[in-house]
Amino acid sequence: MFAIVRTGGKQYKVQPQKVIMIEKLDLPEGDLVTLDKVLMVSDGKAQSLGFPYIEGAFVRGLIVDQIRSDKIIVFKKKRRHNYRRKQGHRQYQTVVRITEISGPKGMHFKSDEVVKPSVAKKTTTPDAKEVKASKVEKNTTKPAASSATAKVAPKASGKKNTTSPAVAKKTTSGAKKSTSSKTKES
Repeated sequence: MFAIVRTGGKQYKVQPQKVIMIEKLDLPEGDLVTLDKVLMVSDGKAQSLGFPYIEGAFVRGLIVDQIRSDKIIVFKKKRRHNYRRKQGHRQYQTVVRITEISGPKGMHFKSDEVVKPSVAKKTTTPDAKEVKASKVEKNTTKPAASSATAKVAPKASGKKNTTSPAVAKKTTSGAKKSTSSKTKES
């Protein structure tokens, strides 16, 4: 059995025990929410369509969590006018587990199994402490010896030490002047 519901300006296909993320609802975790804008209900054999909604049909769900979606970057630019604006955005969302679907003509499904919000929260999103711990582990696994060897200066190898072309020219030209002045004096 499934239903098509409309909420937050979007349409979602829902089934019992399915977890969906919808636009933010101002309800706390653990509350039941009723979505009454049902566009279609199907039990596999019969279908019922609404114009635009089915009267008397509803979908109930348990609010599992209030989260924010991934960050998107909003970047505006007008060429040749030195106009650039960069802004990030994270949309608020509500995580809902569907528990009951009810339609016309005896189409009804109610889930006996209701998951507690604390258990469902751990399965849907990773805990902040776990994420930080994994980042710390990644940072500590870097080999320290490779960074230390990069800082050590290379050994002198018997070749001429050239610091920069300008310094080399000054020292050589100065030596030539001194030898030429000695030859003129003698």
